Amino acid sequence: MDGRVTTVRRVVCELAAGGPLPAGVKVGACPDEPLCVRSDHLRMNGAVVVAHDRARKGSGSMTEVRRGVYKLSVVAGRHGDGTVRRSFRTFHGTRSEAARELAALVAEVGDGSALPPPVSKTMTLDDLVTQYIDSCREDSDENPKTWEASTLLRYDGIRRNYISPVLGHVKLSQVSDEHIDRCFAKMRRLGASSSHMNQVRSLLSGAFKWARRRKLVTRNPMAGYELPKSKYMKREVVPPELEDLVALLNGATQRIPDVAPVLSLAATTGMRRGELSGLRRSSLACTDQRARARRSR
Repeated sequence: MDGRVTTVRRVVCELAAGGPLPAGVKVGACPDEPLCVRSDHLRMNGAVVVAHDRARKGSGSMTEVRRGVYKLSVVAGRHGDGTVRRSFRTFHGTRSEAARELAALVAEVGDGSALPPPVSKTMTLDDLVTQYIDSCREDSDENPKTWEASTLLRYDGIRRNYISPVLGHVKLSQVSDEHIDRCFAKMRRLGASSSHMNQVRSLLSGAFKWARRRKLVTRNPMAGYELPKSKYMKREVVPPELEDLVALLNGATQRIPDVAPVLSLAATTGMRRGELSGLRRSSLACTDQRARARRSR
């Protein structure tokens, strides 16, 4: 074999292993039949040889962890110390769907130059969203438009209330479509409105786009994502009768005298909370009894 004398048993083991065996490895015969050359009956240094179906080099590998769950692996070059660098992904579905996902992963990884840096392996989704919100607090080349304070506060509340409890602990490199579905399914069970669900999708989509620009992720799971239908039922707001309103304002005057004038102004003018919170002394004209509302900042 290739200019050397060897045994059939060793050739069979090398074919099963996909290459020459290391020096010093001895291949023993089948304990029941010395002439048997089945790879799973032979023994290398006392261990049973198990043959595996080897995929074409560079096509990646696929292992079924449990029924309907596959672990995909692709070689992506080597690290600085010469060790093999691999990219992994977990896929839920059928075997044929997993094979297509593996082919997409091979094309996505390529030679490994586009893979995320090692720091992304320890980063969680909550870390990503937090850093993305912080990046929008000040002007930068990537975020030329700074978010308003109210927008920052709203999105941080969305992160704390909807994203962190469900997906905050998930490693960024392991976020899959199933995780995203789980987040919106819980929002739907809690009766979140379509507006709230759209805001969560907008925040996650922006965070993953921001992460891709920094090569923290190789794919955006929010691309083309369709929101589930909301179960939120809008309730009709019935304003109080005049007698009830007077009673509420009188109670506010006794319990919270500092806030009572603001409530009275809201009741008589119909100003919204944002307009009331943006009201300044310079906006009040006591002589002609006028108030000018400004945007809250």
